[in-house]
Amino acid sequence: AIEDIRAMAGRVVEIRLERPVPDMLQLLAQPELGLARKGRGTGPMVLRREGDVAILKAIPPEKRGLPAVSDWSERTRTIQLVAVPAASAIDRFDKGEADLVLGGTIDDFPRLASRGLARGTIRMDAVTGLFGLSVMSSEGFLANPAHREAISMAIDREGLIAGFGISGWIPTTRIVSPGIDTGNVVVEERWTTMTLAERQAEAGRRVREWADKVTLRIALPEGPGSDLLFASISRDLGTAGISAIRVAQDASAELRLVDTVARYPRAGWFLNQFSCRAGRVPCSAAADSWQAQANAADESAPRDRLVAEAEAALAATNIFIPFGTPVRWSLARGNLTGFSINRWGYHPLMPLAMRPR
Repeated sequence: AIEDIRAMAGRVVEIRLERPVPDMLQLLAQPELGLARKGRGTGPMVLRREGDVAILKAIPPEKRGLPAVSDWSERTRTIQLVAVPAASAIDRFDKGEADLVLGGTIDDFPRLASRGLARGTIRMDAVTGLFGLSVMSSEGFLANPAHREAISMAIDREGLIAGFGISGWIPTTRIVSPGIDTGNVVVEERWTTMTLAERQAEAGRRVREWADKVTLRIALPEGPGSDLLFASISRDLGTAGISAIRVAQDASAELRLVDTVARYPRAGWFLNQFSCRAGRVPCSAAADSWQAQANAADESAPRDRLVAEAEAALAATNIFIPFGTPVRWSLARGNLTGFSINRWGYHPLMPLAMRPR
């Protein structure tokens, strides 16, 4: 959608678009799109290291081409940032050695229950994105879209999360997260007329038509959360005659866990993750074609219909078995300022460096 980019002045870049892009500023705000010159960033913080600790300090406005603030040193504070395994981070927070823990996922969520942490310190980001199993093979049992659908039909999504005790989690059978704006086009969940028992029975019938039993390797990260996930997935697939073998996240597997937060709230992001253009195998050329037409559409109504067609075409391939929305959590003390939960799962450090006035 970008027509042209021009450097207008020392601090001004003009981006001309061929058509409206509602989330353009959100895209430009992503960390990897930060501008660097001669290997150095443009702020707003400067970093130095002391061993494994990153020490971040806010750069005075006048050094960033902005009006000076007389009491800048009193208004800001230094941040010490260290990357450690989740278990260690939770332990440090519990002992009062850290005021904030960022980057929590479902893999380590069960660790929180054993600590007896105050409920108000656990902050959940209501993110959207992909959380489910990606099909990594188009051979054997998985060569048939109906067989791949059988895997998705067998999953008890509500039961999958029950052992975690997470409130507000949204299960889905769709690739595009619930809540993403689809205009005037209503996209329904799949298999709404079937009970879980009926879905699992149908999945079992399809498995038996192929073989007495099917064995699939599932790649998952380490962690107590993954242990709970695998136990639930293995139990559900077992009802359909599918035996699951757990392997490491980076090992060869037929199914691999995907746990990614959407970078912008549009259906196109979800569809792009499985495009043939990105080298995805298996993929859907039909879905790519519908999406390309949607990108070229001038009006919102035709674009919404084309995006819905793209999602339907991709769903029919069953190359992704969705569970629901990703889980993202942080630990923050009640008196900490500059921290707020959000749908992106991002927590900028600059606001944390500003003292309350």
